Amino acid sequence: APMLFSQVAMGKLVATFALKYPEVQLEVTTEDRGVDMIEEGYDLVIRVNPDPDESLIGRVFLRDRLVVVATPELERPSGKAVVPAVLRGAGTGSAAWDVTGPDGTSRIAIRPVAHLSSLIMVRDTVRLGVGA
Repeated sequence: APMLFSQVAMGKLVATFALKYPEVQLEVTTEDRGVDMIEEGYDLVIRVNPDPDESLIGRVFLRDRLVVVATPELERPSGKAVVPAVLRGAGTGSAAWDVTGPDGTSRIAIRPVAHLSSLIMVRDTVRLGVGA
């Protein structure tokens, strides 16, 4: 499970499971990277917003939504403006975000300025005014 998810939710999940199944001993590992479940010997993996993996069986037990945030100093994009973006993960992905709001869906062109492995790092970087 990713670090942030683990810090926010894993304690409650472990306690609930341990109370229901006291004969089972748990070993929980948190990683901010994709793991190879088979190669690394995991029995269960919790992934946040995973890519489909046809070799594994999965179940959704929680849905979340992504929110674009920025400091007030970063102007709202208009027209063809390109927004500096702070991204979690490796340097792959789209050059634009599709954002849905009260007025419908719009496409915002982005220019990645940082790829970070932790959502906490993303939060802190954006708070200090570097991108959205």
